[in-house]
Amino acid sequence: MPANNWIVEAYGEDRIKHAAEYSQELLCQSVFSKFDAQIQWDTEEDLQNIYSALEVIELALVDAIRRENKKLILEHAENAFKIYRIIALPENQNERIKHIVKTACFAILGEKNADVRRWLNENEKIPLGSQKYSNWAENLFFDTAVAFLLTVRKNGWQDLENSSILISNLRKSQKKFEKQYLKENTENVTSAGLELVAFYHLAKSIDLLAIFFRNGENPIKTLQDINFHLDRSSEAIENAKIAEMGLFIFWIQNAIQLMVKNSIWWILTRVNSNITKFVKQLTAEQNRKPIFELWPPQSRALLEEGLLDPVRRAVVIQMPTSSGKTLLAEFRILQTKQNNPDSWVAYIVPTRALVNQITNRLREDLAPLGMIIEQSVPAFELDPIEEELLTSSEAFDVLVTTQEKLDLLIRGKKLKNDSRPLGLVIVDEAHNIRLRERGLKTEMLLTMINREFANVHFLL
Repeated sequence: MPANNWIVEAYGEDRIKHAAEYSQELLCQSVFSKFDAQIQWDTEEDLQNIYSALEVIELALVDAIRRENKKLILEHAENAFKIYRIIALPENQNERIKHIVKTACFAILGEKNADVRRWLNENEKIPLGSQKYSNWAENLFFDTAVAFLLTVRKNGWQDLENSSILISNLRKSQKKFEKQYLKENTENVTSAGLELVAFYHLAKSIDLLAIFFRNGENPIKTLQDINFHLDRSSEAIENAKIAEMGLFIFWIQNAIQLMVKNSIWWILTRVNSNITKFVKQLTAEQNRKPIFELWPPQSRALLEEGLLDPVRRAVVIQMPTSSGKTLLAEFRILQTKQNNPDSWVAYIVPTRALVNQITNRLREDLAPLGMIIEQSVPAFELDPIEEELLTSSEAFDVLVTTQEKLDLLIRGKKLKNDSRPLGLVIVDEAHNIRLRERGLKTEMLLTMINREFANVHFLL
């Protein structure tokens, strides 16, 4: 475990670990009950221990962020998220929205993006609409917080548009309510004014974030503009001497910065024209399920593991099932076709069912970019139509098949390397290589491909 700060050591790392594990256990126990049902603690003492651990975790997380210790940030944020999402939401509307926003921030910092989006979708007690208060500062705070949560949830373009609409409506209401609010706080008008300034800058940063997710323009400049307003917000709230709200803005600030850097626009900006077109397609308004950001494992594969590095002939990506490896494969396919337009790609999957599934997915995603996806289903021989398809010089860009069928095609000299070079081999579920019989067959096939096809690349 990375070196922790003194407060964690004084409180006890084991107690923090126990609190997180206990919270996870309670969550699992409640999975099959009504989602908004009150989670039952074993004793009141257990609940108090959870709150005590949570205070320590939050302090430790602040320290980790300031020290830029990524491992500790991930550890403490994940623990905070585990605890926050099983604590009952406060009855007071303002306290409730603070609790929800902090939960979202901890999830983002702890790389639990998918979990928090599901939580925001399923929990009916989470308010994601505008509320009206007699107090302008409360109204401003609440709607700004909701706008932020909409950018976290991102259920298509509608959430992002609604986020911007909330901020726009606040601008329209400012002239109407601001003067009255300041008149009502004449005894502390400076602090009240600074509080409003902090919220205005925070709202602007969230609006810029929502716009950026929609159009992806100028990622670096957008982050600079967002940071400018976040810094002004932090400065104003610090001068207003509102410590609790200062910490609240601190969480949002760090979450927003990470959201920008996890966005598909930031990670894949200016890679090549094929991928740029694909990103625009993935984020398009007419897309049924637009993708605005990548999951942390996908980001690491692209930024740290060299997925799109043309120099690396073999890239191994270790990711859990259903964690987005197919999308990464599509990026690699587009990179291959960009570097060598005449090449073709072999996509190896273990079963006939997956041949159909992957073929349909690739056709849906890549056919609009002009790519031809074909499949060769398992069999011990070729039918005439299939043979004509495979031997044509311009028949397909990607061939989806099983390792047994690809082995048959190569040994039968049906896939020649003279006119159309094999540029990339993708092995889906490559962890099966560890299985004795199937792994040996896969290893022998890849060895033969490496021998028969010069300069071929591999994604495992």
